[in-house]
Amino acid sequence: MAETYPIGTRKECERLVKDWGFKHVFTWADGSNAHYPPHSHGGVTTHLIRQGTLAITYPDDNAKLHNGEVKKETFGVGARLDVPAGKLHEVGADVGYGLSLTDYDHLSDVLYYEFALLSNL
Repeated sequence: MAETYPIGTRKECERLVKDWGFKHVFTWADGSNAHYPPHSHGGVTTHLIRQGTLAITYPDDNAKLHNGEVKKETFGVGARLDVPAGKLHEVGADVGYGLSLTDYDHLSDVLYYEFALLSNL
């Protein structure tokens, strides 16, 4: 389960993420049909959801731990989600599903979160 935090202004949220030890904080906004295919990062990433939702799945876990069943988690406003360095993940409206992006309208209009790379400390 993700930790949750009260959400203030953009500046307050950026300060909060910096207080967690992240020197470089990026504010990122995507439309509701945003999709990032499976990928990984060289360092730990953290996400603090300010508006909307973030849906994520871990393809390697689906294959190895869940017998191929797609396990997707959706996080809402105030949630902090950390993704370990090198962990393959897929983010967006249709994570792990073979349907077109237009088949999904359950995400809010804006997927908005703070994004920081721990490796930039």
